[in-house]
Amino acid sequence: LLKIRKFVFISSAGAIYGSSNSLNLEDSQIIPVTQYGKEKLKAEFLLIKNISKDKLLICRVTNPFGFHILPKNGIGFIDQSINTALENGSVNVFGSGAIERDYIHIRNVCEAICGLVELNLFGIFNICSGSQFTIYNLASIIKSKIKDCEINFIKVKESPIKTCKVSNQKLLNYLDIKMTNVYDYVEGYIEKKRL
Repeated sequence: LLKIRKFVFISSAGAIYGSSNSLNLEDSQIIPVTQYGKEKLKAEFLLIKNISKDKLLICRVTNPFGFHILPKNGIGFIDQSINTALENGSVNVFGSGAIERDYIHIRNVCEAICGLVELNLFGIFNICSGSQFTIYNLASIIKSKIKDCEINFIKVKESPIKTCKVSNQKLLNYLDIKMTNVYDYVEGYIEKKRL
């Protein structure tokens, strides 16, 4: 085997925990309901089995936003929707919009992972903001900031993960991270795009 000094694995909180109204901690029961979640969990188990616990850091990240350069590729609901609203005057909501997720700015994700590595911490950490929004909530925030913007509901098969609440308490016990506020981000990004 390779001599590993430190291994950081980026996992997925929502996919791993599945659909749950309970607040998910790192040691909560894990019930992935999608193939993606099952594959992430298999990867975690494989790493835990093969890498010493004092060398492995597993980061369960929620839904990042704040990419700026990726929305054209359809990555990230918040950034994609802001761009679509500014260009076409509409936000597309696939399904009912009732699906609830935790959203975290990509800068906060990087701060968290780098901070954990610098502190030489290992184990499993949720990387999340601790704030949940429905897709409809987010679309409404964007609509409130863009005049004449409409919300279009597009019928699709709903995700089996209806809600996923994730705790960042363990992370914040070690790191003082000021989480980016979604409302402030949406307002600031729209202003920047209009310049």
